[in-house]
Amino acid sequence: MQSQHPLAKGPNVLGRLFLRLGMLVACLTLAGGAHAQLDNSSFYRARLDTLPLHELGLRTNVLGYFKSNEYFNRIVEGYTLPGYQLWPTLHYRAHEHLTVEAGVWLQKDFGRAGLRRIEPTLSLRLHDEHRRFIFGTLEGTVEHGLIEPLMDFERLLEQRLENGTQLIMEYPRWKLDVWSDWMRYIVPADTFQEQFFGGIYTHYDLLKDPAVHLRLPITATFFHQGGQIDVTPGQPVYTLTHFSGGLEGAWFWPGGFVDELQVKAYYTYFFEWNNPVNVYPEGNGWYLNAAVKGKFGTLMASYWKGYQFLMPTGGRLYRSLTSNVDNPGYTEQQRELLIFRILSDFHIGDQYKVVLRTEPHYDIGNRKWEYAFATYVHFDPYFVLGKVKRP
Repeated sequence: MQSQHPLAKGPNVLGRLFLRLGMLVACLTLAGGAHAQLDNSSFYRARLDTLPLHELGLRTNVLGYFKSNEYFNRIVEGYTLPGYQLWPTLHYRAHEHLTVEAGVWLQKDFGRAGLRRIEPTLSLRLHDEHRRFIFGTLEGTVEHGLIEPLMDFERLLEQRLENGTQLIMEYPRWKLDVWSDWMRYIVPADTFQEQFFGGIYTHYDLLKDPAVHLRLPITATFFHQGGQIDVTPGQPVYTLTHFSGGLEGAWFWPGGFVDELQVKAYYTYFFEWNNPVNVYPEGNGWYLNAAVKGKFGTLMASYWKGYQFLMPTGGRLYRSLTSNVDNPGYTEQQRELLIFRILSDFHIGDQYKVVLRTEPHYDIGNRKWEYAFATYVHFDPYFVLGKVKRP
């Protein structure tokens, strides 16, 4: 017998939803407040396309991390991510509307000999005041601004580089990010499939003044796995399409004990194209966030309720299909989580940042508390090497 969709059970569902919202508000009140969908701006690389014409510079980007996930469930097992990434690049503004950045990206895992990866990077940027088109290495992962169920924060630590094309348009009240990331390329007779991931993220500020911000964000993403020239008999070819929309509100009290209050709510839905091959061909989820930011740092609480939700690039905790190596094929049709976060960002100038995060969560369906904690350092200094003389 086909199971009934949980969002189709009438008033009882609304009652449970308001109950969860009440729990969320109560927990925030006891905690003294919170921050909303994660603010990852401390991990963004600085924009350099406004530097003087014909200037040559060296960027030495360093991201160090130690993240411990103390998980003991059948969807995602516990693991630790210790190491650092070093990304030196040469930056040159060749023209008023063209900059070039080339370098090498290296990743080191603590406790393992040698380097995990060494990758060349190249970004060509055509830009003006409000627009930039990027070919090569993109402004990717957390810089897209997607919610955690669609873009796992840990991709910054594990699969940071995105390569392809990207168009970004930024105006005072509107932003658009359109990108295509070719994740895995194949040649004839390869024994694995190609993968690419693309999307459109946009937001519009319905209200933006010093005291209140009200924003409407919309996202559409596409993940494809397949190909016609590989040799992978029996491997499925599929495309997943995800849509997300919501409403974000922020209230500001500069200089007070509490500087900012944020409340954000999102709904996301996905479906599989053509002949479904995944265990769930469609699903959805609600993601609610509330937060307070002040002199004490940021306190945040989130509620997730997902039904048959799959997303290869999304956070593992939010999925209905396991990534646990000890439980292959295990599923939980419905995932329901209450997540708390204590976040502290320390900025030593604009180029040196230390980030501390503690993230306990309660798995409502399995009645289990688990937690993660992490320390990050992000250095993004830029050194002027000189001017390139033109003939």
